[in-house]
Order: sequence, then structure tokens, then C-alpha cells
Amino acid sequence: MSFSEYIQTVRAVLESLSPPEIVSVSRERENFRRKLIAHMAEITKHHGWYMPSFTSFILLDASVYSVEFQELAKSPDGFPWAVWKIFGINHLIDMAMTVYFQGIRTELEQWQKMGELVLESIYSSYCSENCFKRPADCSICTRPLYHETTTTCGHKFHVSCLEKWMLENTTCPLCRYEL
Repeated sequence: MSFSEYIQTVRAVLESLSPPEIVSVSRERENFRRKLIAHMAEITKHHGWYMPSFTSFILLDASVYSVEFQELAKSPDGFPWAVWKIFGINHLIDMAMTVYFQGIRTELEQWQKMGELVLESIYSSYCSENCFKRPADCSICTRPLYHETTTTCGHKFHVSCLEKWMLENTTCPLCRYEL
């Protein structure tokens, strides 16, 4: 199989995966990480590869990522699905290309299993409830509020949006409370 066919086939296998039906939220993340690394070593025939395992979405903010990521994060499948589609699949495709050029031929079932492990890692990661649904919008820029600041009057905005507002105004953009 040519390089192009191989990568297209691996991508098709990964793209066909769906979110796990049962998400295990457990404190045994280290055991799960070991399972992911062991399978990666089986695929690559090497034990020094780096494979990120997702542990938290707390620092991710969809508003700083591409428009494609932001749109996926707004979908009913939400933030974890966007992480899988934009970061998870691309990382595994990078790995598949490297493995191919090293002369290692890995069966598609192995890539499917690796994809399932990465998906499980993403979906079992710690996240706020906003990860699984679209949060409220910032009233200033109308983008989703994944990370916000709260004014003394209780309204929420992106920090950068509120800073820009405060350059010209000293009141809350919603209720005009003096800030």
C-alpha cells in the first residue's frame, strides 16, 4: 500500500470512530496511561514515543482556537469531540506517517484500537460541565464563555472583552452598574 493510501485509510478508520458509549471516570488514570503507552509501543515497536493522555480540559478555551475547532465545540457533541477531531486524530496521523517512514507496517485494527484508547482518554478526562454543552455567550463579543470574569454586579464576560469595554466606559455593559 502506498504512503498516501495508507494515511488515507488510517484517517478513514479514525474518522469513523464515535464517542465512547460508557465513559469511565476513575482515579486510576495512571493505569489507563500505561495501557495507552503499551499499545503505542506495540504499534511503533518503540518505547520512547510521546502520546498525550488528556487529563483535564480546565485550561482549554475554544475561543483561542481555530474557527473549525470553535464550530465543533458548539456542536451537540461538544468540547471533547472537538479535541478528538482537531488534536487527537491529527496526532495519531502524525504518528502513522512517522511509523510508515520507519518501515513499520501496522494493521488498521491497531490504529482503530489506538483511536479508541485516545477517545476514551479524552472523554474520561476531568472537565467542567461546560465541556459537554455550549456555555453562555459573552454579551460583548457573543462568543462562548469557556473562561470568564464576573463583575461586582454578577455579570460574566471574557476578561479581554471587559478590559476593552472599560477603556471607554466605567459601567457594566449589561446593567450599567458603576464598576
